[in-house]
Amino acid sequence: MMRDPQQTIGNMADKYSTALISYIDEERYPVTKAMLKPRERRGIKEFWFTTNTSSNKVKCFRKNPKASIYFVDKRYFRGASSAGTVEVLETPEAKERIWREGDTMYYPEGVTDPDYCVLKFIHTLSQASLRGNQQGGEWGYDPRRFEAAKKDCRLSGVRSGRHLYCRHWDE
Repeated sequence: MMRDPQQTIGNMADKYSTALISYIDEERYPVTKAMLKPRERRGIKEFWFTTNTSSNKVKCFRKNPKASIYFVDKRYFRGASSAGTVEVLETPEAKERIWREGDTMYYPEGVTDPDYCVLKFIHTLSQASLRGNQQGGEWGYDPRRFEAAKKDCRLSGVRSGRHLYCRHWDE
């Protein structure tokens, strides 16, 4: 059971080296890409990523900012997805804020590299897998876990299969 979504999702975002980000391409198809984990986050409401300004995802986010990010715990086969919007930031302040030593491997001109930008993901809707371990071919869904998870997101969740969608998890 996810007793503390803020802590559980935050730990997943901090611990694992990659995250998945999804966006809609120019032909209106969903595309998912692996990204390095967020460089910075504000609770589970904002996640800051680095990427190449020349990438297709940046071009697509400029036309349609809707996005989804997903963090997965492969060991326990559970994950958390958050839908929201992405802002493409190219200001010196944003770039300096999340610049790290070693980034010149990706951006040879340094923090001012024109091919370096920041994606600021802002959460609007989350989904968390309530229990991911398959047992005997079944998903092991437990209604009590679902009810407890509903309380975690202050009853703003909607059940869909074995997942819970939460619109406003507490900070």
